[in-house]
Amino acid sequence: MTERNAPVRRGGRAARLERRPEVRRELAADGNVNTWALTPGDPAARTLVIACGALIAELRQVIELNRFEHIELTGIPADFHVTPDKITGAVEAKIRWARDRYASILVGFGDCGTRGALDAMLEREGISRIEGAHCYAFYTGLEAFDAMQEEEIGTFYLTDFLARHFEAFSVKGLGLDRHPELKDTYFGHYRRVVYLAQILTPEREKRAQDVAAWFGLPLIIRDTGLMGLERFLAGPAKT
Repeated sequence: MTERNAPVRRGGRAARLERRPEVRRELAADGNVNTWALTPGDPAARTLVIACGALIAELRQVIELNRFEHIELTGIPADFHVTPDKITGAVEAKIRWARDRYASILVGFGDCGTRGALDAMLEREGISRIEGAHCYAFYTGLEAFDAMQEEEIGTFYLTDFLARHFEAFSVKGLGLDRHPELKDTYFGHYRRVVYLAQILTPEREKRAQDVAAWFGLPLIIRDTGLMGLERFLAGPAKT
């Protein structure tokens, strides 16, 4: 059974998403993820966002929709969530590389399993990150996420990224393709699946339904839109 929450307004901009011709790509400092920008020019006049790889596609969409032409992105591989102790050092290395190259730096990560280490480093560096412990919270807003947790703590959350990559991250990543008998050990306490959809399409909805079917649990779809990321990026847009 699929339950739908009321959609969040996005102003119809997703339908007007257009690729712009002034895109340039260059190899990032550590060589593993590309820096992505809308316009060439002096980086010292722009903002760099260091983001989790799971957010890069959605951040690009927000940048294009809002024409935030002063913002560049660089990513940390999303699979670092499997080994979160790597996240803080990887983000710090990019901050050190970017410090003298950009007017400002933002970090698109929640705590993401770093147990406070990421926040402690960012405080030392004087760098701000997006609000919330993880992407589920900043997509929905902190109050709405807390309400969902209060309603049912045994919730497995999906985003667009996680719906696309559920098998790679949660099935193969945990070895359940080789040891399916461990499924209940990892997931037996969940009672529902909530899909927080950034841009809902029939294909993504089907993927979320497939995940819920794999769990054997009811599915709730909440259309969050991209407002959480828009609010995050709007700060540097006003400077």
